[in-house]
Amino acid sequence: MNNLDEVEEVENFIVLLLGSDGHNVSEIFLQKELFILSNIDESLKLVFNFKKHYKGPYSDVVSSSLDSPLYLEDSFKLINNQILLTEKGKKDFIKLSKDEKYKEIIPLLKFLRKIYERLSYEELLFLIYSTYPEYTEMSDIQEEIFKRDTKKRILNNLLRKGLITEERYEELK
Repeated sequence: MNNLDEVEEVENFIVLLLGSDGHNVSEIFLQKELFILSNIDESLKLVFNFKKHYKGPYSDVVSSSLDSPLYLEDSFKLINNQILLTEKGKKDFIKLSKDEKYKEIIPLLKFLRKIYERLSYEELLFLIYSTYPEYTEMSDIQEEIFKRDTKKRILNNLLRKGLITEERYEELK
């Protein structure tokens, strides 16, 4: 896949993620959800090319696609740090969702959105950093998130929301 194909693929996944549940999402959440997706589907790692960043995993190609899409122009907008699907984007989602290449991934995207939209910003980064500790290296918030009181509060919230099990709670404690 050449770089332009990768950019088109990233834009397709942005539309698919946004269209999978119809809700707006912040860039940080979009970045992290696509990061999780790329760890589930190894073939996407090279497409997204996530690197260590101040707020955990970060993809330059995702960020630049949000700022100025090349292929799916006017399909999504970034307004007040929320990415939303436009009317054109909704049509693009329907078209993409019929493509055999993406049919199997849409239920996974719906599942990811269902879970991650229930997380606060701190909870999201806590789970990312706990699961992928190598991404804490450049973090400017990791120390705060892992302070004893903050960590305990986050873990209690995650358990209460049913997003982690008692066993995982004990592992992370």
